[in-house]
Amino acid sequence: MFGWKCRLGIIVPSSNTTVEPEFALMAPSGVSTFAARVFQRETERADEKIESVLAMREHIPVALDQLLSVGPHAIAYTCTAGSFLGGREDDRETCSHLSSQAGVPVITTSTAVLGALEALGVQRVALVTPYVSEVNEREKAYLEESGFEVTAIRGMGIVGNVPKGRLSRTQAYQEAIQVDVSNADAIFISCTNWRTVDLIPDLEANMSRPVVSSNQATFWALLRASGVHESVPNYGLLLANVRAHS
Repeated sequence: MFGWKCRLGIIVPSSNTTVEPEFALMAPSGVSTFAARVFQRETERADEKIESVLAMREHIPVALDQLLSVGPHAIAYTCTAGSFLGGREDDRETCSHLSSQAGVPVITTSTAVLGALEALGVQRVALVTPYVSEVNEREKAYLEESGFEVTAIRGMGIVGNVPKGRLSRTQAYQEAIQVDVSNADAIFISCTNWRTVDLIPDLEANMSRPVVSSNQATFWALLRASGVHESVPNYGLLLANVRAHS
């Protein structure tokens, strides 16, 4: 059967076209992913962006119930901004409440990223995003609340979610190599709708430091929450050394 090793549940923004393909790329034998979607209203207005992202939370309980039908070992809400915009304490409470409701571990992408950075021994982060400046500042605040220093930010200023999913891996690579890493221990490429995982090894070789992406960190955290400590090659230091980071 599919998912004989573990079944991972993911709650995905409705306009996201990247999480599922990237999880499929990373999944070792016996690991399967099952998705439920929550509606995200598309907007190109910066003043509406944060509201449209946070509004997805209203649909999470229904998506959670749908995922529980397949008996997942762990579940993630795979929206980076949707989990950091309310701050660290709000994100922590969300994970606790949903885990209690589901009866299995439920994490968010932002919580997964914190765990990944900690596992890699990172203190100072260079942040690369497709977001507008207000969202970048909220993410910086979230990371700093959580004990990390954001040494540089490079954002693309894209408002809508659909255009983020249309960005090429070449664009992600070019953005990442241009961020100032002179004071950073690692690079964090934020956004679950931005194709990044298959370029992480090249970036790490070029930039001489670990690279964490939203989907890579979420997948890593779901494996750990499911009791799977199997190393996954070709997707960066974090997944290559799962046992060391367990």
